[in-house]
Amino acid sequence: MEAVGAALGIKSDDLDGYYLLKAKDLLSRGGSALLNRYRYNMFHLLRAVFPEVTWDPWRFRRVSKTLPDDPTVIHDAVKKVERILKIETAEEWYRVSMERLRGIPEGKAFSRIGLFEALRHIYPNFEWDERLLLSRGPLKDS
Repeated sequence: MEAVGAALGIKSDDLDGYYLLKAKDLLSRGGSALLNRYRYNMFHLLRAVFPEVTWDPWRFRRVSKTLPDDPTVIHDAVKKVERILKIETAEEWYRVSMERLRGIPEGKAFSRIGLFEALRHIYPNFEWDERLLLSRGPLKDS
């Protein structure tokens, strides 16, 4: 995999270039077995090949439809959005518009599971007002 990265100009000390890697790049360099093993999911493939790296699944060109079903991924997405938007308490989620979430790569996590369900999972003891939370607009792009 490192040889493929080097051939594509990805430096060993800056792996961010792998976020832009396309399946055809791997296929043309003999990577079909790897792609098949990880079902063409670059996040899972790179996490296996480079386990020492914390990969951000939302930065890849394509996000697997099943990725938001992973509770760890949802938890990480919520926590990252909180850091980005400086959300310090559960109540502060009510000030976040869906439009603002769409502008953050991690916001993709909520398009499948839904923001209400994600937050309910992360903060089970907080009494969420679903109507108020979702009154900030639809999350999915029209």
